[in-house]
Amino acid sequence: MPSGNILTAIDALNRLINGIDKTTLETELIASGWTSTPAKGGSKSGQGTIWTSVDTQCSVRIMTQRDGSSYVRVY
Repeated sequence: MPSGNILTAIDALNRLINGIDKTTLETELIASGWTSTPAKGGSKSGQGTIWTSVDTQCSVRIMTQRDGSSYVRVY
C-alpha cells in the first residue's frame, strides 16, 4: 500500500537506497501528488517519465531501457 509521503527528491532517493522497485516508486509518487510528464530518451536510455513535485519543484526521472531494465535520476 502506498504511503503517499514522498515530499522531496531526498525522500525518493532514500526509497531507492532501500531498494524500492519502479512500479512501487511510481505508485508512491502518484499518491504523494507528484505530476508526470513523458520523457524522451535516446537510443540507449529509452522512454520514461519525469515526476515533479508541485510543492518543491524536485524531480525524479525514471527511464526504461529497451531491454526492460530501468534507471532513475533524482534532481
